[in-house]
Amino acid sequence: MVEHIKPEGLKEFTPPAHDFVVNKQLVGKHIGSTKMTVTLGRMAPGGDTAQHKHDEEQCHYVLSGEITITSPEGNFVVKPGECSWYAPGQLHGMKNESKNDCVYLVITAPSPGW
Repeated sequence: MVEHIKPEGLKEFTPPAHDFVVNKQLVGKHIGSTKMTVTLGRMAPGGDTAQHKHDEEQCHYVLSGEITITSPEGNFVVKPGECSWYAPGQLHGMKNESKNDCVYLVITAPSPGW
């Protein structure tokens, strides 16, 4: 199976405990993916997420803007062309301390089933 996915036709959603965040599920259960999800996210200036963890591995790849990743191990800024990776069970959060939107991809594997 091959899918052509156009983000403009997808429904927007905001995950719990994510402020000023809008996501669109590009790849996931809805198209038959069982091994991974890919989400297009946008966080407005001042947006943030509470620190949380997942049972799966997760990566945030920044397309534009910048995002500060927060964790018990410290904070760091991720810029376009860079990414952050979290092991299963690793606490992490994000905040946009800049004056511009941050647009990023969230890749999660294996698929959490959302």
